[in-house]
Amino acid sequence: MVCTVAAACSLLFGNTAAAQSPGATSEPMSAPTLTVPRVTTPPTVDDVIAARWPAAGQVRGFRQRVPGDGTPESRNTVAFIAHDGQTLYVGFRCETPANMLRARMAPREDIDDDDRVTLYLDTFRNQQRAWAFSSNAFGVQQDALLAEGEEVDPRFDTVWHTEARRTLFGFVVLMKVPFSSLRFAPGEAHTWGLALGRVSPGLSEEVFWPYVTNRIEGFTNQMADATLQGVVTGRNLLFVPYGAVTEGRSLDANQQTFTPTADRRLGMDAKAVVQAFTLDASLNPDFSHVTPDEPQVTINQRFELFFPERRPFFLENADYFAATDQLFFSRRVRDPRLGLRLTGRVGGWTIGAIGASDRAVETDAASGRTAVGVLRVQHDVGEQSRISFVGTSRRGPSGDNLVVGSDVRLKLSPTWVLTALAAASDTRRLDTNRSRGSDVVAELVRSGRGFNYLLSYLDRSPDFDAPLGFVPRVNIREIEQEVRYAWYPAHRWLRTIEPAISSATNWNHQGQPLDWYIAPTLNLGLFNALDVQLYRTEEQETYQGLVFRQHATSLDWQDASLAWLGISGGVSRGQAVNFEPADGTAPFLATSTDASVGLTWRPLHRLRFQETYFYSRLGLRDGARVFDNQVMRTNTLVQFTRALSVRAIVDYTSVVSDTRYSAQPSGKRLTGDVLVTYQVDPFTAVYIGYTDLFENIALDGGRPTTVGRTRAPRTSTERQLFVKTSFALRF
Repeated sequence: MVCTVAAACSLLFGNTAAAQSPGATSEPMSAPTLTVPRVTTPPTVDDVIAARWPAAGQVRGFRQRVPGDGTPESRNTVAFIAHDGQTLYVGFRCETPANMLRARMAPREDIDDDDRVTLYLDTFRNQQRAWAFSSNAFGVQQDALLAEGEEVDPRFDTVWHTEARRTLFGFVVLMKVPFSSLRFAPGEAHTWGLALGRVSPGLSEEVFWPYVTNRIEGFTNQMADATLQGVVTGRNLLFVPYGAVTEGRSLDANQQTFTPTADRRLGMDAKAVVQAFTLDASLNPDFSHVTPDEPQVTINQRFELFFPERRPFFLENADYFAATDQLFFSRRVRDPRLGLRLTGRVGGWTIGAIGASDRAVETDAASGRTAVGVLRVQHDVGEQSRISFVGTSRRGPSGDNLVVGSDVRLKLSPTWVLTALAAASDTRRLDTNRSRGSDVVAELVRSGRGFNYLLSYLDRSPDFDAPLGFVPRVNIREIEQEVRYAWYPAHRWLRTIEPAISSATNWNHQGQPLDWYIAPTLNLGLFNALDVQLYRTEEQETYQGLVFRQHATSLDWQDASLAWLGISGGVSRGQAVNFEPADGTAPFLATSTDASVGLTWRPLHRLRFQETYFYSRLGLRDGARVFDNQVMRTNTLVQFTRALSVRAIVDYTSVVSDTRYSAQPSGKRLTGDVLVTYQVDPFTAVYIGYTDLFENIALDGGRPTTVGRTRAPRTSTERQLFVKTSFALRF
């Protein structure tokens, strides 16, 4: 049935991309093939520099995806590929002027602003997902997971090795990826999808072998076919014991002395890999992360803000659980005692399952352990199409919840993709009341180099409940559209011109109109690395039965023209709703001003300063203040080696409000955070950190002094020292 629908739609949409430009075609080129030679002696960096490599494993002819489409690369790149049965070796020999090379000694993963090279592997050759292994000219690693239809997931981690060297002609990188760190079907002979890429930020240029174009949707379907003989994996067992000790002291306004606090935790993560299946088990899992979440403006927000998952247990094959709508958000599992996780692939089937016992306290009235279960089963259908089943279960002292659904991705043509989901929830609460709800999502997307289009429909019933998901709003029906078209003038000061317009309208299940918006946008790519976005938003929002007409005019920019300095920012002015008015008053429309600035300064290869600043203000037309909010972060990093670093973060948040208009209390919060890291690989590391927090909250807000305060401010101080260590035992 799915194949029939896909074939019919392909006839309908198949020729739409051919009109993008004269002579352009949306049909994918036949994939080139490459036989990866087997070697008996592991290659070295010197071999890459001297181009001493079997001729069968040499790759040339990289071509641009952006800014050009298929045009030759600006700087010559030669790659070399081989294997010895246990390890895949990939060397890159990259030419670039020394004064144009961007390379820094940085923490693992933090190389997005550097010149870098990437190896992509689709080890199942099902054109659904690929691993990406990247390195800069210092050998700093970045690994990620690319799943079709999903955002690139940089949280994936595995063990592999890099060597790099800067040379007179540019730089070289040698990657060594053990087959035991990959997942693939059994057998000694394999055909994998393979692609090689290089990014030059100073030119805003991305080049690939084989030729990869934006004229058709997808990436893995454009990869080369690489054949390997004699692949051996052997046993693959990993045990990661860890220990974390935290000693702290806290003080608030009601205390005369500091109160000591302490937390000690020991645990074990274990991983067993049998060909394409991975079983993860954790006893008292390490669900902490040592780096604070990125700063966001958190006040006067109508809906919950999203903070991405960063805990190790959930990260491998995270895309196996990613349905069209986010029915599973792993941060909902807050403090598990035990966790089990199975992910893998057999034939055309992909399976992901999670079971955990969460000991987090749910409410004051109901506490205790909560059982969590997640299952997603996916089956490939046709070319880059799939159909899936997803289910989540949560059983605890506050009640039980079950969500089941099915989602589908249909590749209608080389440029058109349809995704859809239908799900239902069944909830039994503590008072034994039961409710049932539904969730329906459909999205039609056209992806091309010039013309891009999105049409989506959302329908969530009032009683739909997914406590393990990220579902900020229910009782809504919404239609959203976006149209954009890009030109590439290839001028020295103008790279791209992309006008766009997006709009949405929604209403509730009682048929009452709720919100709408329309936002015309102009995106400009200027010079080599300056991007500017201008947009105007007109919208109407219904909140607590009141209708508000809002608007905003905004400018955003990002400039990476200088290797040692990166600047980004934005400013917006208009009208917005005060969602947190003073007690006894209704929400109202106020004048809004928002601004942000980001600054990254690298005076040395091993030293980096980052400054992030957000400013948000609501005010009345006569100039009176409702609130001012400032969020600032200063981040200083010294990276001595690839393993050893010292990082210091200072976070400052300030809210000044007038309690005649706002229920948001005034206050200040200052946090200092110092972290020493020695990280050998993603699983073996030592962290020593110190955090000092000071908070002063004026409980009656920032009312003018002529009115006077009715309650004294609350002051608190908290200091913590922690040590965390983990190490990998491989068998």
